[in-house]
Amino acid sequence: MPDASAGVYYARFKTGTVAETTALYGMGGSVESNQIISELLTAYLDHLYTGGNKWKK
Repeated sequence: MPDASAGVYYARFKTGTVAETTALYGMGGSVESNQIISELLTAYLDHLYTGGNKWKK
């Protein structure tokens, strides 16, 4: 089970640090939070697709 052992190693290595996905998991419990997540994800993907910052002058 190399994938499982790699996951355990990663989890032990990251002990004591804040999870990188905490904000998304913590906000997923309400309709309002889901809307915010959707808007942020859409803006991020738009930014990646256009190759730049659309708000930059």
